[in-house]
Amino acid sequence: MKSKTNSNIPTETGTLTFFESIRECFIKYAEFNGRASRSEFWWFMLFVILVAAALQLINETVSNIFLVAILLPLLAAGTRRLRDSGKDPWWQLFLLVPVGGIVVVGIMWALPPGIPNWKTLSRIMSTGRPPQKIHCGVGEWKLS
Repeated sequence: MKSKTNSNIPTETGTLTFFESIRECFIKYAEFNGRASRSEFWWFMLFVILVAAALQLINETVSNIFLVAILLPLLAAGTRRLRDSGKDPWWQLFLLVPVGGIVVVGIMWALPPGIPNWKTLSRIMSTGRPPQKIHCGVGEWKLS
């Protein structure tokens, strides 16, 4: 059976397991450069949610202390994830917007690696024809 994915489009390689993702995010707890795969980011996010929920059942104060302590590694992982999807890390400021902010940033965190930026997409829409190569911040797509 032939794969339906386009081989010119960048794909994720080296997906991490749950424990590898947690370890990687704690090792890079203050590293805002580089990229984080979707698996690395979402496994770490699941870890944060599960631990915070368990601590909330035990004691609310302990849960709040954990969330404050985990804030820097979570922001660093989010920044690396946005870079991997071709977005500017400053989009995380939308997290400060009530309700809608988490939706906007969550969609961006979920994007696959190497999505072209909006300038390229608007140029395609205005001219009606795509360029031969699309630079997307983390690689290039070759169009045929």
